[in-house]
Amino acid sequence: MIYGILEDNNGNIWFSTNKGLTQFNPVKNEFYNFTMSDGLQSNEFNLGVCHKGADGELLFGGVNGYNAFYPEQLKRNLYIPPIRLTGFKIFNKSVQLDTAIQFKKKIMLSHYQSMFSFEFAALNFINPEKNQYAYKMEGLYDDWIQLNHGRTVSFTHLDPGNYVFRVKGSNNHGIWNEAGTSIRVTITPPFWQTIWFRMIFGIIIYRSRNRFIFALLAENVHPCIYTYLL
Repeated sequence: MIYGILEDNNGNIWFSTNKGLTQFNPVKNEFYNFTMSDGLQSNEFNLGVCHKGADGELLFGGVNGYNAFYPEQLKRNLYIPPIRLTGFKIFNKSVQLDTAIQFKKKIMLSHYQSMFSFEFAALNFINPEKNQYAYKMEGLYDDWIQLNHGRTVSFTHLDPGNYVFRVKGSNNHGIWNEAGTSIRVTITPPFWQTIWFRMIFGIIIYRSRNRFIFALLAENVHPCIYTYLL
């Protein structure tokens, strides 16, 4: 719900709402939302209570007072945060690995470990609740999936095979670490899907088939020919 609209001296549009104060850059088509964690009197503003001073100062009134500021004095956080894996769970239980998860390059899972999850974080500590994340699991799908502020991803019933889990993140001002971090995931098949089992099973079937054929022939051919075939 928009309660007030002002334009600053740089052409940015500011909206007071019931969920904070929003800045819109029409040139870059970018939005940024300020909340109480940025110093607002409240996330709730009042209808029509806004004013632009002659010196460019913007004022927006809300339920607990008002906020007054000079937009050009607001500094954007340009820090590109490192992205780290911080946890790994199987069936919602933390797993103690031989190496800390942030240093692991590969994880091997059995087919029956059908539910697992990764936890991660962008190492930006200025309003970290505004850090954003996106992930993808190569081998399952190749498109990035936006998580907004969520820091956990779960997977269930993946087919046996090789995958790469990738996650990237941003700081509180939407500056992204596009490289992010990744880890390879291998899910081993059940024994009846392995090449060795199929080879052995094929040999057994082949031999059983031959014996069955020989048994049929034994009823219709001369004993000497049957002995030769065996």
